Amino acid sequence: MRILSVRMGLATVVKVTPCSLTLQKVRGCKLLDPGSSSLSHIFGPVSAENLEKNLKQMERQLQQLEKDLETFPPAEEMHDNFAKYAKEHYQKLVIMHNNMGLLYQNLVQYFVIDSKKTTIEEFFTDISNFRSMFMQAVKENVKRREAEEKQRRVKMAKEKAEREKLERQQKKKRLLEMNAVCHGTVVHHESYPAVKVQNLHMVRTCLRETQLE
Repeated sequence: MRILSVRMGLATVVKVTPCSLTLQKVRGCKLLDPGSSSLSHIFGPVSAENLEKNLKQMERQLQQLEKDLETFPPAEEMHDNFAKYAKEHYQKLVIMHNNMGLLYQNLVQYFVIDSKKTTIEEFFTDISNFRSMFMQAVKENVKRREAEEKQRRVKMAKEKAEREKLERQQKKKRLLEMNAVCHGTVVHHESYPAVKVQNLHMVRTCLRETQLE
């Protein structure tokens, strides 16, 4: 939006960005830096106090412009009637600024904040900082969960390997005991209870075969 103002024969072009004046326009604003957040980009460099001062200054300039134009002949072409055009857009800016104030009041009431002690710049700076800290905490929590899951898998794999190793050792021990019995090696009867029940028949068979030999 461009507002053309004339004062004492000097023309000045003022560029106004409406999206920086109302919370409802946040989604419609394009960020200069795609990596920055909407809040920090829109509300960080903007001062509500400066906006209000600029609007008041714009109002005074428009009023003076209307007085100056009273001494000029009526505009002959449409694009020369910039005073009316500028006033219409100024009124839109005032409405948007008022809406911004109402939205901010709703926000501070929702967050139970004293608007007299907290400026809109401080409020959105705190919101932006909270967002950054929250996102950092989320990333750290994800990394911690991934590390814990990795440790859990390593522990389970280690326990499984130890169980399999113990089972192999026990199986090897039983096979050695049965092999010793079958080949006539002296084996004390106290070792038999360590042999599983399903292998007792095999051990007895080996003992009988050994006695027959």
